[in-house]
Amino acid sequence: TDDNSAANTNDESTDVSKPVTPAESPADTTDGEDDKLTMTMPLTGEIINNYSPSKLVYNKTLKEWRIHPAIDIAGKKGDNVICAMTGTVSDIKNGPLYGNTIIVDNGKGTQTVYCGIAAMNNLTVGATVTQGDTLGTLGDGIFCESDSGAHLHFEVIQNNSKADPNLFFIK
Repeated sequence: TDDNSAANTNDESTDVSKPVTPAESPADTTDGEDDKLTMTMPLTGEIINNYSPSKLVYNKTLKEWRIHPAIDIAGKKGDNVICAMTGTVSDIKNGPLYGNTIIVDNGKGTQTVYCGIAAMNNLTVGATVTQGDTLGTLGDGIFCESDSGAHLHFEVIQNNSKADPNLFFIK
């Protein structure tokens, strides 16, 4: 738990530093049909660190090998971070490793996690956000990944398992 929580009102919030089992593939949006969950890229920029749920990657900032159950998207401080998929803000917190973090419950067992936000767009826990809405602006770095510069650390969680965000993006 974070002692520095800015607006953490959910006692069972998602801990972005806690490992969870990676998901195999995106969940269906309907029972038995082929429709898949789709998301918009939350930030315009290059993916500088890809999803790696089991292969260890070297974290230059922390000087250790770790899994990376997210993608990091490069940007500039002040760039708009947009909502990848419609949902409800389930948590807003400020942690020592990932900084300002917004967690959106997208329904059907899916959550999207946005870390590295500098300023939030007047969001509150319980607010409804729509795909494409501006959630806030990008900060100048995330403490535990500061060697990567300004970027968004973006996670997708499905049924309590981290999933590769690249599997959900609209092509």
